[in-house]
Amino acid sequence: MNKLNLKLKTLVQTCRALPSQWEGQLLDGRYIYIRFRWGNLGFGIGNTPDEAVNNYQYGDDVGRNEFDGEISQAEMLALLGLEI
Repeated sequence: MNKLNLKLKTLVQTCRALPSQWEGQLLDGRYIYIRFRWGNLGFGIGNTPDEAVNNYQYGDDVGRNEFDGEISQAEMLALLGLEI
């Protein structure tokens, strides 16, 4: 998985599992939406929270199987190259 190498200003987990999901804001003011579902970790970035969701890009299959929908925040941050 290509790392984003971005710094987060805020990050809130909005769903723990099925999918694991987060919303946050980057230091540059843009918003980020992150989701892990069906073993796939993806994200979206935009100028508003809605735009981040609408710009969602499927990422890489990093789960144990195609039904995996739970990932820890620490593992997600490391895989995406995000820093709080």
